[in-house]
Formats: sequence, C-alpha cells, structure tokens
Amino acid sequence: MWKKGIFFLQKKGFRSKRSSYFTSIILTIVIFVSIAAMLTIFMGQTQVYSPVTNKCISCHNDTGYPNDTDGDGVAAPYKRPHNNNVMCESCHETNPHTIVFIQPSGMYGSKATAASCPDCHQAGIPPGTNSNFTNAFMININLRHSSDLSNGSVWGSYWTNSMPKTACLYCHDKTYHNISPLGRILLWSPDFKINGSIGSNFTCAGCHYKESPNYTLMNSSFIAAGLQIPPEITNGTNWNGTFANYFNHTIMGYTDNFCKECHGRSLDANATLGEFIHNVTIADVNACMSCHTDVNSSDLGRHSTLSGTSAVENSDCKTCHYQTFPMVKGAVNNSNTYFCADCHTSGGTGPNKSSIIFSDKKHGTAGCMDCHVADGKYHQGNPRGSVANITYVNRYVPGNTTVTDCADCHYASNLDDVPFNAPGGGTHITDFGGACIGGCHGSASTMPQKVHNLISQTANIKPSISVPILSSSSIPQGTPVIVNATVTSNSYWSFVDGAQYRIMSGATEIVLWTPMSAAGGDFNGSTAVAIATIMTNITPGNYIIQVRGMAGGPAQNTSIRYYPMNGDVSAINSTNLTILAPLSYINGTVTSGDQPLGGALVLVTGGSSTTFTNGFYSIMVAEGTYNVTASKRPEYYDNTTTGTPVTPNNTTIQDFILTQKPTGNITGTVTNATG
Repeated sequence: MWKKGIFFLQKKGFRSKRSSYFTSIILTIVIFVSIAAMLTIFMGQTQVYSPVTNKCISCHNDTGYPNDTDGDGVAAPYKRPHNNNVMCESCHETNPHTIVFIQPSGMYGSKATAASCPDCHQAGIPPGTNSNFTNAFMININLRHSSDLSNGSVWGSYWTNSMPKTACLYCHDKTYHNISPLGRILLWSPDFKINGSIGSNFTCAGCHYKESPNYTLMNSSFIAAGLQIPPEITNGTNWNGTFANYFNHTIMGYTDNFCKECHGRSLDANATLGEFIHNVTIADVNACMSCHTDVNSSDLGRHSTLSGTSAVENSDCKTCHYQTFPMVKGAVNNSNTYFCADCHTSGGTGPNKSSIIFSDKKHGTAGCMDCHVADGKYHQGNPRGSVANITYVNRYVPGNTTVTDCADCHYASNLDDVPFNAPGGGTHITDFGGACIGGCHGSASTMPQKVHNLISQTANIKPSISVPILSSSSIPQGTPVIVNATVTSNSYWSFVDGAQYRIMSGATEIVLWTPMSAAGGDFNGSTAVAIATIMTNITPGNYIIQVRGMAGGPAQNTSIRYYPMNGDVSAINSTNLTILAPLSYINGTVTSGDQPLGGALVLVTGGSSTTFTNGFYSIMVAEGTYNVTASKRPEYYDNTTTGTPVTPNNTTIQDFILTQKPTGNITGTVTNATG
C-alpha cells in the first residue's frame, strides 16, 4: 500500500523539492503542537498561575523539606496557592527578597501582625483597600460550632477565644499554602464539598457519631495530630466529665437534615452545608421555647400559669416534662413526663394536682392520650387537644359545638373515621345531650364528667355471624373462591363494624385473620353482609374457612387506635373447602391407515376415554408423567407410549396409530352329535 502511495505521488508530480519543503513544515507544526499538549497535561493546573506565583513555586517545591527533594539545588518548603486561586503576590506582594504579609486592614506588613483565617473569612479584608480577597468564603463573625456560641472549651480543650484561628486549625489544620483549604477533613471525607446541600448525607455524624463508617479514620486523624477527638453524641450522660447540657442522641436520626432540625435554626432556607457547619445553633434541651416558638398561652391554657406567670416559659414545660427526652415520636413516657391522669384524677401521683379532678378515667379502654392527642398533635390551640379541635366538634350539628361529644364520635362517625375511630353508637342516640349524661352509662352532672366515667352496657351482648357460604366448596388450586356471611349486631345500640375470615388446616393457621368488605359498601347498620375473595394459591388439600363478625369492635387495621366494646367479637362460624390439584389434559386422535378410529379405548393411570367417531379423545389428569395405551380389541394391536409429561393447567397432545391385525378364513363343517 505504501508503494502504491509513492507511485501515486510520483505520477501526479508531487515528489518535488517544493513538496518536501512543505511536508517538513507540516511535520514541524504537528510535533510542536504535540509537545505543547503533553506539557499542558504534565503541568496540570500550574499553567493558570500568575508569573510571580510560578517563580515562587519553582523554589518552594521540596515535599521533604529541609531536604532538597526536587534536586534543583535549593531547599524550600513545598507551597502552593491557597485554594488554588489565591496567588502568592496577593498575600506577600511581588518582591521575593523582601517578604511581606497581608494585614487585617488590607495593607502589607510584618508576619507578627499578619491576617489569619478569621480576618479573611469572618471580618473580611476591606475591598476598598485590597480587592484580592473579595471571593473568600465567608462565615459568621462569631464561629458557632460548639454548645457555646464562640468557645470550644465547653467539652474539652478544643479552642479558645484568645486565638480565634485555633478553631479553624482544629478542623482544617494549616492550609495557608494548600490548594485545598479543607485540609484535615479530607483525610476521612475525601469527597466533601464545602458548598454542598444539606441533605441525607452523614457529614455531622462523621465526626460525632461512633457508628459512622468514617468514625475510626476520623478519630485516628485527630489523635495523630495530638488533638482531642470531637464529642460523641451517644456517649451515655456526659462527655469528658461534662454533664450539663449533654444530650444523648441514641434514638435520634443521624443525617445532616435531621441535625439541622435542632441545630440549624439560624440558617436561611437556602443555606449550604458549609454555612451550617460554621453556624451551628445551640440546642439546649432545657430551653424548650427556643425551638417551640409556635407554642403560646392558648395552646397550654391554664398550664401556662404553672410557673406563676401567664407567659409561656421553659419552667411551664418542665412542670410536666420533668426529665429530658429525645425529640422523636414515642420518646415521651412515664419516666420523663407527668400525664393527664397524674394531675387530673384522685389517684394521680403528679406534684401539681389540678382543681379539675375526675374520680377515674373510664372510657372503654381509651386512655387520655387516645382522645386528647388522637391526631398526634400536642398543644394545639387548647390544652384539651383533639377533643376541642373545631374539625371534630362539628361532626354532628345540632349538638355541642364546643367540645367533641358522644354524637361526634359515635353517631356522625365511627371506626372508619379518624382520628378517634370510635365504635358506632347505633340508632338509640336520639338526644345528644341529656340522655347521654344521665342515661344508661351512668349519671353525671356534666358532659366532661360523663365521658371520663362511663359504665359499660354491653358486657354480655355479642354480635353473631352466619355459617359462611362459598361460591364453590371444591375448586382447582389457584382458582378464586368467594365467601360471604351475614353479621348481626344483636344490640340496640351497636352497629356492625366489620368481619374477618381466615383459613385453617386442622389447628394450623394457614392464612391469618383478613378483613372482609361490606357487600353494600359500608358497615353502617345492625345487620350487614360481609364478602371477600379468597385466593387459593396454597397446597391442594382440605381446609376450614372460618369467619367472625364485629359490632362496635376493634378496627381491623391494627396500626389505628381502636376502642372495643365488651363482647364486640362474635363466635366463629366455619365451612369446609377442598382445593384440588390443578387440572391438566391429555388429548389426541387415534387413527388407523389414515382413517380416524372410533370406539378405541385410551387408558392412563387414574383415567380413560373412548374415542369419538372422529378418533378424538380427552382425559383429565393431575400433573405428572404417564404411560398411555390406546387399544381396540381384538381387531388392532395395542399401542403404548411411555413418559408422557403433563404440567399444571396445560394440555399434552398424544396421538396414536393402531395397526390392524392380519385376517384369514376358517372353513369347515358343523354337524350334530348323531352325525
């Protein structure tokens, strides 16, 4: 190919001296460009440095200083522009023989008075005097990364106010002459981005939570530098012997977003992670109102006067919440909080007994929280909580629209209606005031007294359920079956609230109790038909379908609070269901001499079929492998196939050809015995 190319050039007249001259020029340009490209690659980012900076780093290039590790005859510490964009002359001017240092004022002077991290990144170098530092990352004037606004000595000897830059050096180390100012942080978090968003990552946990993947590496980094490790947030009750204000975060979340909830209250909505880390707000567990600023005297009612004034104060909160607890759902319990009954019942043990006393808290199985905090919201405009919420008190109108009464929970709504999920009261509620107060459930002078001291009227009355009816009592595996049963409340004051079914095999529960639906769309009367579709994807066999009904009973969703009445669940009724192995078929045609053969017998284990006049046969069989025999005696020889596979719910085709036996003539004479 090369020779052909030369011949082509010769033929066209390009092998002249002039041609060689231009070729040389082109090759020279290509080589020059290639060298320039390689230099760019090997020099990396140094090409963007200023000429003064390039001169500085030509000497300051010894990573093993005081040894001359780069072999240029000069030993000088390895230094690079701060953050890779602050040129040497910005801090030291341009004369390499007279080194000066940037001052907090923006002027240049001696090293003793030189600007430090806070001067550039907190106060800021005055741009009117020196414009080289206008792009510096800025943080709060008072660094906040401690339980004390500007002092790192609360939990140990971390940093002090006497030298503000010690706080910077603790986390970042000396990075004045480093292309990455993050410094020490990159040892355990090499991908850290100072201006990243505050999200579901674990930046805070990386230093303060011992289960963090980077915690061991972070520890060793500080220990190697002779520094104390950062305070750990699940360390029991103290850190370095300091108990005051120490909060154990053991059952808290550990993402940056979670930390921000308590420690980021000084940030704006678009704050970055870098801003958060340098502006961590105190989260004093004893300073309730510093976080719960939306709670006011209306929310607490008379509870706001517990400390002696009408204003809502931390001491009001501490009257009930006498011990600290994590700010997560479920953390409030009897070990840290006095509840309603502790102060509002005669048998309560709270230290501040109220003048509003109930003899007991009797409202079915409901506790105080089930009614007063039914929707999960504490201190919502009234100390009575959910029962005074205007959304619920107006469920039944006319009626009492000041407080949630009997009709609001038990008539206008029932088990299906949040947040109280109360049992239906039935049609006997005709007078929603006086009759409830002084009627069947005990006498009381006021509605509040009544609802806190109810007498049960359903102790011996249970609903009933009919024998379940199945759409089929025997079905192939995988075929749905419909079950229905009628539930009757048997009580004048109860509604049917639901029904369930389950599948049993002897004493073994195969399918757990499962809710059934109301055939009419809702359980809202004294009688209701419950219906469900049962899937039968279980092992073939004989099973028992059990059902039970509920009237004024528990919610079928166990994650929702419920208020069961005594005797609310019916006795169990049942019926039998047989689930058959899935059905399959062996089909085919029997022929002889290209003609269909009717009347032939096709036989397998457990089944047989006689062919129609067109020779077709069909045998229903279970899954398995079969020997199949076709015969028509005595005219034809039998034909048997072995190992015919049959899979569930499928048809296997197996045709047969029968060979006719040879025929002949028999001749003779028939005579009688006397012959």
